Amino acid sequence: MENETIQIQAHQVDIQDYEEVIRRNPESADMSNPQGNVYGIRYYVRVTLEDGSRYLHYQAWDRADIGEAMTLKNAVQNRRVINLKHWAEVDPCYGSSDWADAEVERDYQFRSSLAKGDYERADIYC
Repeated sequence: MENETIQIQAHQVDIQDYEEVIRRNPESADMSNPQGNVYGIRYYVRVTLEDGSRYLHYQAWDRADIGEAMTLKNAVQNRRVINLKHWAEVDPCYGSSDWADAEVERDYQFRSSLAKGDYERADIYC
């Protein structure tokens, strides 16, 4: 996938926020948080294509650095192309054709795991 690019429309670029572990502090560990995880909001630039497939840029930003995320968003909107070397494909947009295909695959994996009696694997797909 060396220098593989995708053409996009300018309106398909946005900034998505996710709550995730930003660091670990063992001194904060307790029964409900044995690793001492400290959560925070991280911001990612996201591109959604016409078929519903989505890509997130590998770089994440904190609230203090949101301006850098906006700079990347604007640059992507102006260039209208992304290099897949710097982007990760994530779950497709809800209700899109790409989502429907992924949902059929998830349902198949779930049902086949149940049929085999592999309940741990089935948990991944439910």
